[in-house]
Amino acid sequence: MPSERMLSDVPREELPTARLLRIRAAAGSGKTHSLTARFLRLLGEAEARDRPLACLAAPQKGHAWPEIMAVTFTNKAAAEMKERLVRELKRRALGDFSGAAGEEWTPEHASDLLDRILRRYHALGVRTIDSLVCLLGRLFALRLHLPPDFGVTFDLAELFDPAFEEFTARCEAADGPDGEAGAALFAQAADTLLAHERKRGFRLRDTLLSRLRDMAGLFRFSTPDVVVEQQAIADLLVPSYDAFRRAAEDMLQCLAKARLSAQKNFLTALERCVGADLFSGPPDSKFLTKSSLTECVLKASQSAVTLEHEDCFRNFLDACDAYRADHAVLDGAYALAPSVALAALLAEDLAELAAREGTLPLPTLYELVRSLLTEDGAVSGAYCRLGARLHHLCLDEFQDTSLEQWTTLEPLALEALAKGGSLYCVGDVKQAIYGWRGGRAELFDDVAGGPLARLAGRHDATLPYNWRSREAVVEFNNTFFSGLADPDLAEELAGRVLGRAPSDIRVAYARDVARAFAASRQEIPPGKRESGTAAGGYVRLERIAGDKKDGDEDEGASPLREAVTRTVLSAAGRRGPGSVAVLVRTNDQAAKVSDWLMAAGLAVVTENSLHLDRHPVVRQILAFLAFLDYPPDDTALATFLTGSMFLAESGLCPSAMHDLLAVRGKGPLYLAFRAAFPEVWERLVAPFFRTAGLVRPYDAAAEIAAAFRVAERDPGHELFVRRFLEIVHQAEENGAGSLAAFLEFWADKGVQEKVPLPESVDAVRVMTIHKAKGLQFPVTVVPFHDWTVSRPDQDYGIVTVRGARVLAPIRSQAVGEAHWEVVGRMAREYLNLLYVAWTRAEDELYAFLPAEPSRFPSPVLAAIELILGDELGEETGERVLERGEPPAQCAAFVPPPPPAPRELPHKSEALELMAWLPRLRVYRHAVEGKADRQAALRGEIAHRAMELLRPVENASPAARRDLAAAAARAALAEFPEAAGVFGDPAALVGQIADMAAWVLERPELARALSEGRREAAILDDEGRTHRADLLLAADTGTLVVEYKTGGPVPEHTTQVQRYLGLAAAMAGMPRPLSGLLVYLDERRLETVPFTEAAREHTP
Repeated sequence: MPSERMLSDVPREELPTARLLRIRAAAGSGKTHSLTARFLRLLGEAEARDRPLACLAAPQKGHAWPEIMAVTFTNKAAAEMKERLVRELKRRALGDFSGAAGEEWTPEHASDLLDRILRRYHALGVRTIDSLVCLLGRLFALRLHLPPDFGVTFDLAELFDPAFEEFTARCEAADGPDGEAGAALFAQAADTLLAHERKRGFRLRDTLLSRLRDMAGLFRFSTPDVVVEQQAIADLLVPSYDAFRRAAEDMLQCLAKARLSAQKNFLTALERCVGADLFSGPPDSKFLTKSSLTECVLKASQSAVTLEHEDCFRNFLDACDAYRADHAVLDGAYALAPSVALAALLAEDLAELAAREGTLPLPTLYELVRSLLTEDGAVSGAYCRLGARLHHLCLDEFQDTSLEQWTTLEPLALEALAKGGSLYCVGDVKQAIYGWRGGRAELFDDVAGGPLARLAGRHDATLPYNWRSREAVVEFNNTFFSGLADPDLAEELAGRVLGRAPSDIRVAYARDVARAFAASRQEIPPGKRESGTAAGGYVRLERIAGDKKDGDEDEGASPLREAVTRTVLSAAGRRGPGSVAVLVRTNDQAAKVSDWLMAAGLAVVTENSLHLDRHPVVRQILAFLAFLDYPPDDTALATFLTGSMFLAESGLCPSAMHDLLAVRGKGPLYLAFRAAFPEVWERLVAPFFRTAGLVRPYDAAAEIAAAFRVAERDPGHELFVRRFLEIVHQAEENGAGSLAAFLEFWADKGVQEKVPLPESVDAVRVMTIHKAKGLQFPVTVVPFHDWTVSRPDQDYGIVTVRGARVLAPIRSQAVGEAHWEVVGRMAREYLNLLYVAWTRAEDELYAFLPAEPSRFPSPVLAAIELILGDELGEETGERVLERGEPPAQCAAFVPPPPPAPRELPHKSEALELMAWLPRLRVYRHAVEGKADRQAALRGEIAHRAMELLRPVENASPAARRDLAAAAARAALAEFPEAAGVFGDPAALVGQIADMAAWVLERPELARALSEGRREAAILDDEGRTHRADLLLAADTGTLVVEYKTGGPVPEHTTQVQRYLGLAAAMAGMPRPLSGLLVYLDERRLETVPFTEAAREHTP
């Protein structure tokens, strides 16, 4: 049966006729091999032609090789699959019949197709889903009202921060209806923080700003479809509040009428209920949790309590519960309402800024492309623009696909199936660990019953063998995870983990867990079993006394630290450090374990150890750059002076620097250092200090690395320094042309930058389980398992109360279903995380468990207790569980001493920075002369000032002058070389400010400045990009504006005519079209009318 073996191994005549193929691929089952084999089979069936079928009235049957696409989730996976495909074809072309290529591939066929693929490698359809959506967005950019060169941001803060500043400025000035409304909402939000939430302290702005960022992330450019009026939210709470107070009054009357002697604290609680304010909530009293009225009255009255009295008490408790549930939702919704309303106003500013900057968030691009593909004929149009039909689609890691991703891909898949193609989905719901970022594992099941399956039929197959792990590891994981498939055990697990959740949440959790792990048992491949290559393996689980949550041990020795270090040293001694991986859940845990292992002398590679901002030499270079940018920055200079880079080159000892810092007295540190060490200052610091304003960031950083001989002294630093210089260069290209701009860029983005992981490094890997997905290691150590669900990983959710939708915090259990749905999803994902972690091991698996029970519900610990409790339970007292034969004992790994920095000869001569620059300047001056260089740079700065210029409606002449001066100063700051070209930059600022002020006064430019697109990109027929300084497309027509310094030349009119011709060729550009040349020096406007002759200037 095909379900018992890979479809790639099934003869063509036995293949299922269904064209929707779902492949369940458990850990180590050969998922990538299967996907590659499927792609190769489709390649083998492709017709022998290079031109794909697209835009044909009646396309022929069959498919060409560019019409096959595999979609992955990461660039790395896409690159690896491309390499694997080429490698498999190359092997077959060379006569090697092993590998994933089927028997139908002859060496001649493989050689021919490989040659055609390498000639058009870009057409080999393996890409990430994000890159596919971006490609579609670019192909339909004009139809989506996007510039052709639009950018995509993964961080909404890039748009939020400037939009927020503009919005708050408008609110502060009460500029327009939105400004007035925004100012009122800011005041309302502040009042809510102080009066309703009773926030304390002086940092209310930070709280509000954080909320607005969260709201912007949730709603982006759209208006939230929730109630945002505080009074309306308060009205929703009134019914349960009134019922609660009436029930308390009825309870008091019942006690008085029956002359029941209630306990004093019970009476106090009832009186507090009657006097409660709308948003007070039920009082915190143990009597509101009692099950019977007899527990609330004195002993003498207990016998007098009747069923009628108990009914009254029960009604009171029901009213309490109803009010508590509504209060838990609506109290938070009331507090958030002003922020939600502000986010709705801010959404317009975000959309306007995104359009102006040509940048939009990736989720927004998904929305645009998805809505486009649902239109009639859009998919066929997409194929036409792609240059190929999409005939066969292969989806990897389907269990981690989000709803927005799948609904975007689904029209493409539907079209492929309708044309006789196929959809090949590979996934494993047990490895669904990305629900926190939108992954929907249930889609893997939903696709089986959707329109795709009805259209093309469905065939399910399972990859049954584990090709990764040895027998003991496979059997242990089979035993454990198959236990989770037991419905009774899953139900008991749900009770332990979600004991306080509603019954329907617990039932759904038990059902989902049992269903996910129902097919978790794997077999050893027959060939490996017969040859004995899968025999052996070792599993050890150990309970560690004194272990605390999430590795929160003291800095000194702890039982867990000692156990992990001992295990890693032992495994490294047998197999080498590079064979060992320690898997944890969070980056904080990774940092903790890394510290333990590095303290034992082990080389460790982690995500953090590869981050540039963690590297000491990079930090020292950054500190020196910060000092050069702002010499009074004593902290930056002290960091540099006490660093290894400076001390090694200067010959000074650390104590000398510490003494200077201790006794330097008042004044800037650099003056004290210059006085104390004049020779070192002149030799190593003064050359940089004197040229600080003239050298761009890349040149400065490169000269620092060269002057202090970083790579020569310690080659181990070279990789980090070179990567850092690459980042500096990229930042410069993106506009960070000054030290201040680069340091601002680094403060915002530097924490994300890292060096690539070397292919072969003999070091222990410490990584998160999410990063380890898809990898395998000879020895795997999992030190932490107490992953609790005490706190949801989602802050807000939309909750419906009496038919009204509100946005509310969902962290409290009292919120009810919205809270427990998130907790249930987390509890399922933690079991999946455990599966991913334990199945990474090839030969040896070590897991450490806390000896003491967790204070909070932990799905993993509860599952271990239920399944392995007889052998490793708290009641049995057993501390160790072992499977397989323990590895042979050998000496623990002894780390080699770290290489000492090289001793370099001392240099006494002063540094000569930028030695190549004078020669370059001589050449440049000989060609163009200083005057030409000044004119060109002046024109660049003036153009940038016009681009930065933003008018304000009804601004006074003085305000317009201030705006012009601000634009001129901001533009000049982006050109640090101006200080060396112009004798008086301040005079240049004045000139450009005069130009900008004149532009603001011109009524012909007012609307274009307010509504036009700056540096508008226009594509010609050959794909070249042209940029108009200002482009206005309005109901009055299309206007192209070009700024010019100096006098007029004929080429200026030709340039504007070319832009007008390109605009005329664009669909939907309003008529009439006209151009305007703005001569800034002459303070003159020249109209350029559009005629049909303008098309002649179009390339």
